[in-house]
Amino acid sequence: SAVKEAPPAGSSPGATIPGNDEAAAWTKKRQAKAATALQEANRLRTLYTEDPVSARAPETRRQEALALITAAQAGDESQAERLAALVDIVRQDAALPETARCEVVARRSYQQAKLGRLKTEAERFAAIERIERSLTVEFPSAPNGYEALYRLALYSDDTQGRALATDVAGVEKA
Repeated sequence: SAVKEAPPAGSSPGATIPGNDEAAAWTKKRQAKAATALQEANRLRTLYTEDPVSARAPETRRQEALALITAAQAGDESQAERLAALVDIVRQDAALPETARCEVVARRSYQQAKLGRLKTEAERFAAIERIERSLTVEFPSAPNGYEALYRLALYSDDTQGRALATDVAGVEKA
């Protein structure tokens, strides 16, 4: 799952604060990241639309979805419909390994959850747990969700962490 960069105090994606050079520089950096990601997504789409039956087409679509997610994380939601449709295609593409499909769904879920905007650590942990549990249900053979839940258990308080780890491991309480 991607780590989201925090904006300088008082700033928001896509907006600059007059007289605040740090915030303006941060915004410019995010806009450049989004533009680069959109450019890459468009390049990838061209590759598989020129040869849709290529054995590489599923992986190229997956990479396009990841590039669009990166753009959205950087604040550019202009391709939201395209991204939603592409995530649905990748999610169901049996030509891709389950772990690869899970990665796309996880990154999109985290991007949509906007964890950085949640006020408390408890809210963030609860959102992460919901996302990762849904991944274990949808992609039971992929280790992604289970690994994240174990990491979450490590960073939780003793009681909550033990309960989560025990639940994920499927161990009966003595």
